[in-house]
Amino acid sequence: MRETKPTHNYPSNKYKYVIECKSMQITLTVDNNDIIHNADGDIDCPLETVLRKNNFTLYELKKWGLVNIQFIEIINEEETITNQIDCETVLQSTQF
Repeated sequence: MRETKPTHNYPSNKYKYVIECKSMQITLTVDNNDIIHNADGDIDCPLETVLRKNNFTLYELKKWGLVNIQFIEIINEEETITNQIDCETVLQSTQF
């Protein structure tokens, strides 16, 4: 009988958003099925999707005084900031 062995041991990647406001910091975990791999090979995840799943809105971020948003990848418990989101762009999207 032939035994099959995996050729690679891929680390389990996890992702999160860290949202800093004037008086608080919010950490939101990201579901792996919400991760998008762009044609360039970049990893992305829609902020609004993660906010909605955690019962938050962009309007709340604006009200709380949004300062900074980071998209973080966690590989083997080591965190790497993969994207820093421009807060002005996020806040402008709340204006209709």
